[in-house]
Amino acid sequence: MSTRIHVANAASGKTAYVLRLAVEIVRAGCFTPRIVVPTRLQARALQRRLAQMGGALGVRTLTFDGLIAECLGAARTAYTELSDPVQYWLLRAVADSLELEHFATLVDHSGFIQLLEQLIHELKAGMITSDSFARAVDALAAGPRLRELARVYAAYQERLSAHGWADRVGLGWLAVDALKTDPHIARGWPLLAVDGFDNLTPVQLALLQRLASRVERLVITLTDAEDDPARDFAFRRFRRTRRRLEATLRVAAEP
Repeated sequence: MSTRIHVANAASGKTAYVLRLAVEIVRAGCFTPRIVVPTRLQARALQRRLAQMGGALGVRTLTFDGLIAECLGAARTAYTELSDPVQYWLLRAVADSLELEHFATLVDHSGFIQLLEQLIHELKAGMITSDSFARAVDALAAGPRLRELARVYAAYQERLSAHGWADRVGLGWLAVDALKTDPHIARGWPLLAVDGFDNLTPVQLALLQRLASRVERLVITLTDAEDDPARDFAFRRFRRTRRRLEATLRVAAEP
């Protein structure tokens, strides 16, 4: 098992390198290499590039949502994913049921519910539970604004748990938990490549940390321009992601 973080300039062949690895693995008789990219559009573009290379049966191109679904499927974890409209109306029902005071004049506005969705998405992507958020609000001796947001988050999570529901970010939590408890998930995957990201959430990092000890090869590519100090600011986001990956996976990036 090996984990590699590769860094190179933009448009220098990182994706082509990943595709060649996947094709070589398939032609050697190993199935199924997986390549994770940020969007479905990029996944389809990879499929076209594979076809132009002569094709390779068995190479899977995924987003992180697809990777999470594969892990949950392997764990045989039962869940019901909320669609965006259902999540909206669930949050609306939660906000109505709590009889908020600080936000009372905003509850009937769709923009307020959308902001609640964004807040909860960011908290969950950061692996911040409703309990830990509430404790942080209490420790800050925060005012009614944060206390009511903590109440909404806690009530929302209680509704999800009571019905066995999960939102999109919550599926990542389930996948990380499944990897903790089931040592067989992803065991022996020949290649997991992560290509084209400039940022990774704590949930995604936790998932990669768990998978790194299961798959035969984990390869992550990042963009940087180490030979061009004048562009340090432009690559600050990539370098922050690189540091987080190095700390999480305990591997130094290399050219």
